[in-house]
Amino acid sequence: TVTSEQGLARRVFEGIDWKRDECNLGGGDPELFPDLVVRRSEEIVPSGGMPYPLDSCTGELVAGRHLSPEEFHEQLTSATKDDNMLVLDVRNRTEYSVGHFIDGAGRPAVHPNMRNFKSFRTFVDKNQELFEGKRVLMYCT
Repeated sequence: TVTSEQGLARRVFEGIDWKRDECNLGGGDPELFPDLVVRRSEEIVPSGGMPYPLDSCTGELVAGRHLSPEEFHEQLTSATKDDNMLVLDVRNRTEYSVGHFIDGAGRPAVHPNMRNFKSFRTFVDKNQELFEGKRVLMYCT
């Protein structure tokens, strides 16, 4: 650093009572987290064994299209009573209770009443008629 910058840094931090402490863990190289286990996982957020369809030619995931926040907002606010759209909030119970989307037709987001995402598959299996023939806007934070 340039000397003038060093001088400025000294003036900016002048008068601060810095707390310094040394941690003596004993031994030459103590194991800080003896119970730490790192392992590979197939899913970061467990889905309860939800099957993910893959394209037989490309091997890529067959899924809906991700919308930008602007596109999602447009879809949400332009909803009408006869548009066959379903807004699905896949957050947990606490997050849903804090607040959720209501579409332009006044319909609140459907909530699977899940404690965690692992139970999403059960919700889908038990409520397939809810999704049939519908355009689904699904969101999570």
